Amino acid sequence: MKSIILMALVILTITGQVVNGSVEPKDPRFGLTGCSTTDGWKEYDGHCYKLVVNKLDEGMSYEDMKTACAESGPSLAFLADVHSMEENDFIAEVVALRQRAWLGAQKIPILGFVWEQGPRPFFTFDNWKPGEPNDSGNEEDCIEINRGPPGMWNDLPCRRKRAGVCKYSIADYASQSALLSKP
Repeated sequence: MKSIILMALVILTITGQVVNGSVEPKDPRFGLTGCSTTDGWKEYDGHCYKLVVNKLDEGMSYEDMKTACAESGPSLAFLADVHSMEENDFIAEVVALRQRAWLGAQKIPILGFVWEQGPRPFFTFDNWKPGEPNDSGNEEDCIEINRGPPGMWNDLPCRRKRAGVCKYSIADYASQSALLSKP
């Protein structure tokens, strides 16, 4: 048992998380799990999620929201990809609070919609509102959640102003923190 505790302290010291004998995260806003509930991040299935708006409590274009995600948390935060109905429900109800918000996919010619970040670019799950995606006006290249019934998706022009659902992996955050702390 002593060897396990000693090994844990060695790991925390190497990753720069032991300061003056106490455990501290690399970024004071984020705990050792990687989620800062005081900053509005919510944890689900190994990831942290947050609804982001600008300082005037307004939405942003899709491109501006991608930047806002990285600025609202660890630099590896991105507009959320969604891979299951359970994750979709969590985002719709807990994170987005039934607001319309950007998800992190864009339409690519020939391929259709793909996730811009995350481990799997191609959709293994979707939750389109009936009749969507419809590419109205031949300019709907981005996706919002909570169009119609909560959790349903809609395609719309990327220039529209929306809140955004940002996401990052707790494991990736821990790995990045460990790498950044090495001399």
